[in-house]
Amino acid sequence: MVTNAREIDSLVTNFRRGQNSQANTEIEYLKIFVIVVSFLAFIFLIAMGTLIGNSIIYALEQLKSGLLNFFAFLNRKKDFAEPIILNSRDEFGLMAKSINKNIKSIEKLHLELFELNTQLEKKVNQRTKELKEANEQITKSIDFAAIIQQTFNCKEERVKDFFDDYFILLNQREKVGGDIILFEKINEDECLLMDIDCTSHGVPGAFVTMIVIALQRQILKEIELHNTEALDTSLILKRFNYEIKHLLEQTSKSSKSNVGFDGQIVYYNRVKNILKFSSARNDIVLSIDGQIKRIKGDRQSVGYKNSDENYEFTQHTINIEKDTIVYIYSDGFTDQIGGHKLIPFGKMRTLNILKNCWGKKLQEQKEHLLRALKNYRKSYEQNDDISFVGLRIKKLIKNISIKLNFRTISLI
Repeated sequence: MVTNAREIDSLVTNFRRGQNSQANTEIEYLKIFVIVVSFLAFIFLIAMGTLIGNSIIYALEQLKSGLLNFFAFLNRKKDFAEPIILNSRDEFGLMAKSINKNIKSIEKLHLELFELNTQLEKKVNQRTKELKEANEQITKSIDFAAIIQQTFNCKEERVKDFFDDYFILLNQREKVGGDIILFEKINEDECLLMDIDCTSHGVPGAFVTMIVIALQRQILKEIELHNTEALDTSLILKRFNYEIKHLLEQTSKSSKSNVGFDGQIVYYNRVKNILKFSSARNDIVLSIDGQIKRIKGDRQSVGYKNSDENYEFTQHTINIEKDTIVYIYSDGFTDQIGGHKLIPFGKMRTLNILKNCWGKKLQEQKEHLLRALKNYRKSYEQNDDISFVGLRIKKLIKNISIKLNFRTISLI
């Protein structure tokens, strides 16, 4: 019995050992299986991650490439916009589809706008060409008008016949202008000088000067038909006033036109050494032995609709007994803006320059005046047309003395 019990215990023990050994083997197999499955799962996850990552990167690259291509189209570096090639059914594919739809719409609008811009550019170029041609024609016309106006302006060789020392300054703001200096020889001993400052400057002013020139010719013809002993500069201004007002229908305040001039008229007889002058608004300056005398013009302009048709201008008459310089000028000189305070050059500054220039040749005085105005004006634009005339009149040496001297010489 004891032996049987031992055998049974031995069998049980062996059985248990067999079971434990089998269990351990199974556990080991299970561990290996888990490890293999885990490794395979890890490999699978890595593969899937790589695949998904590559897919995302590819999608982003396609989106980036498509957008850059679209921007290149907008910047006119390409003729058309290429769609984003991405046919996946994920979010990136849907995004690409939506972007392509918008690109197509924008491309259509952009091409239409480009076409409109092209047509507009052609029209602008055509219009620019037309304006350039028109401007060239206008410039040629103004250049030709300037030549015509210059032919009427005072010629220095004609002034030289009457005056040994003089200067003439005419500086239009533009190619043509409203200031004009007229010199007319009545006969061998008498002459008329006019410094006329017409309304405005440029082309409008030039038109008015043509009216003044035409009227001047008419008045001079009438003077030639009459005795110049009775020549009256104030009546010449009055005649200008009447003719301009009626010619341009400026006789009432309701008139549409309103042009005229300010200016001076000077008559000189070199045999009698008589000076007559009248002025509408602008001053006449006399320099006698270095003493400056300013003679104010009448406070009345010529020809404007507010000008009094019956106004009697003043005539001044001077017998030249001492060397005298006569200055006449337009307000374009004295009204020039400049200096630190941006105020006009002024009449007093002009008179001081003339006073300090006594004894100098008139051409030197002209240069001095121009230099002073330029330094004052600096970089500021010229306001208006400028005209300025200076004439030196010497005291008369009696003809009888000359004749007696010649007789004495001939007797010797």
